[in-house]
Amino acid sequence: MFFDNPGNATALEGISGGGDSGGPAFITTDSQLYVAGVSSFQRGDGHQEGTYGVREYYARVSSNVEWIETVISNAETTSVIPDHLIIDAIKSDNKQQLINALNNAVLNDEVIMQEALLQTVVLNRVSLARELITRGADIGSILINELSVFELAMHSERLDYLRMLIFEFPHLKSIHGERSRVLPLLIDIAGRDTDPQVLEAVDILLNQGANINAQTRDGDTAVILAGWISGNLDLVTLLVERGADVNIPNNNGDTPLIDAAYKGRNEILEYLLENGADASIKNYAGRSALDMARHNKNQYAVVC
Repeated sequence: MFFDNPGNATALEGISGGGDSGGPAFITTDSQLYVAGVSSFQRGDGHQEGTYGVREYYARVSSNVEWIETVISNAETTSVIPDHLIIDAIKSDNKQQLINALNNAVLNDEVIMQEALLQTVVLNRVSLARELITRGADIGSILINELSVFELAMHSERLDYLRMLIFEFPHLKSIHGERSRVLPLLIDIAGRDTDPQVLEAVDILLNQGANINAQTRDGDTAVILAGWISGNLDLVTLLVERGADVNIPNNNGDTPLIDAAYKGRNEILEYLLENGADASIKNYAGRSALDMARHNKNQYAVVC
């Protein structure tokens, strides 16, 4: 879709802003709004993102109807919350009741443990979650709606809960599956923080088995997010030294190098070039890191 200025635009014409990938494009039929497409990326041709003159590209919903209907039809129905003293203890925030009800049979009951840990996250019962884990709850094998307890805490923005999981149980091993997005999710919520604890948390997650090249639903890896969100060179360096692939693109085709050129983060750009970043890669708008540098008049990056 071409974004016209007010003199040429339709009455409801609009476009996504920065960070709005995944936003809807609506059409009106018989006074009813329908989602026609989902925002993917923009091509500026000399114009800034989200301004008049850019062209926005959308994934057409009608092209994916069969997949959408399959997902909906295969969706599981809501399960019944199991009736158990452990669940009651968590809801009432009663640690002693929880301790009295815990035994090996309960700890090995996947259904009860799933619900117990879910409730500790939803209700932010950090001390009760600590008790469950200390007494043997296997947080590495338990998935709740296909999310690990770590990921669920991140999605729920339970930061105290997350700190407990990371810093009080650093010795736990192999608790993050290959498909777990725990590492990029951590960078996404904590990457703006330059506190050394962020570096320590990343190190612990990697030692616990987190996939360093895991990608979010937007295709962003931890090293992409580290460069994009904060420009924290120490964080980028840690990830690269631990084996991060600096050439994996996200869903827009952007690599860490392209982002560094776009953001004007020259220290990161130089570091990436020295550590295997491929400057010839272009994103899905056809732009390389050099194109981004020129577009933003970043003379240092152009010289590099």
